[in-house]
Amino acid sequence: MDPKPSFCRFPLGTLLGRGSLGRSALTFLLCTAGWVAAAPPIHAQEERGGSGFQVGSAPIGAMHSQEPRLQDPDRRRLLTLGSGEILRVRSRRTAEGIWQVRDHRGWRDLSVEVRRARLLRDVQAQAEALRRDLPDRDPRHREELARWMIAAGLYPEAVAELDRILAETKDTAGVRALLAQERVPIELSSQARGNPALALEETLLAGAGASPAWREVAVQALRDYMGRLDLRAVLERELTAPSHHRRAFAAFALGRLYSSLTDRALGRALGRALVRRGLLDSWSDVRGSAAAALRDEGDVGVLLPVISGLENPNGAVRANAAEMLGNLGFEAAVEPLMLHLSRRASSLGGGSGANTGTRANLFAGLQTAYVMDYDLEIAQAASVADPIVAVQASGVSFDVRTTVQMTEVVELRRTMTALRQLTGQRLGNDPRAWLEWWRAHGKEWRALDRARAYEERRSVGTPPASR
Repeated sequence: MDPKPSFCRFPLGTLLGRGSLGRSALTFLLCTAGWVAAAPPIHAQEERGGSGFQVGSAPIGAMHSQEPRLQDPDRRRLLTLGSGEILRVRSRRTAEGIWQVRDHRGWRDLSVEVRRARLLRDVQAQAEALRRDLPDRDPRHREELARWMIAAGLYPEAVAELDRILAETKDTAGVRALLAQERVPIELSSQARGNPALALEETLLAGAGASPAWREVAVQALRDYMGRLDLRAVLERELTAPSHHRRAFAAFALGRLYSSLTDRALGRALGRALVRRGLLDSWSDVRGSAAAALRDEGDVGVLLPVISGLENPNGAVRANAAEMLGNLGFEAAVEPLMLHLSRRASSLGGGSGANTGTRANLFAGLQTAYVMDYDLEIAQAASVADPIVAVQASGVSFDVRTTVQMTEVVELRRTMTALRQLTGQRLGNDPRAWLEWWRAHGKEWRALDRARAYEERRSVGTPPASR
């Protein structure tokens, strides 16, 4: 499409021949102004990489409205600043040696020292070559590769590698140690960089619903706020947030940051909040995070309030309690789970008890009203026919009693799943098979003996066995 205004579509010679010089000069000036107004802006919009990490807080200068002469063209680069911060941005260098970066408003001068500039694609190719040259799939070698990526500024690639390690090994100790040494920055908005409360909010959002490795990154970032804000109170409030992702991350972070509180009162209050979340929350990821946080604390006494949840009149709470006992990983919970399984199986008819399901009556039918007759009343000078209305009913009436209730089936299955987690036995979902196993091996799994053995291992520094 022709960007020129309609009055500029005649050649300049034609315009000069049609009128005086003054009018032609005026027309020429209007044409020039029209071309400038119709031309597209020369600065492009920011290209967002979607990488999920901080692109930096380095000071930048004024926006440029003219194309400079370039020494290095526009490319995606990793710029290492004098402070050690690494920016992953679109950048270019002018003929005068000034580095410029592009934000959402255009190109701007970078007013800090740039110690090193590398093309992003070259560093990514080098990382891929290092991955191919790994001698084996040993997690330690892959952790060193992730460490190299972090040092090079390939933050999303490093975290993706750590996620693959966690998916294969389920061992977070090495990953947590690496991230404690090599910090991966969290992307923050420009408003949050000078506002600790807003920065904390954005860090919590970054961890909510994130992958396992990114959650560990967010927890490391949260450590920076422990001395400046009441982080524990903030995380406890997050346990009741509307979003289940935020509740799950809050429970996860509480376990990572406060699993070894020396203040017993605070520890008990935190434990009660996590137990309540594990028993009452309707989302499995929140319940699992709460159980993991309590497991990290390592106190077998946490079993007591959870075991009491097995006596709750609500079937969903009982099912959550059984699930939580399995996720806690304490073998002392086997005996209470077996006693609960025996009681519930009997109530459902799976044991020696009789069927005691809920009884109910149900009528499904149709009622039809009609006038069956008239009651005739005669007075001295008049008569009135009063209609007699009758109702005819047809249908089916049921007297039923349920033999299986789904909430109780879920409760039984979660109980047996917890038993498989704790004992390693693969007896399926048959309560009778579990009861026979308990009669043969119950003496080996007494709760008091298992709790004592756990405390002895813990006192000598031996990692407790958990399945």
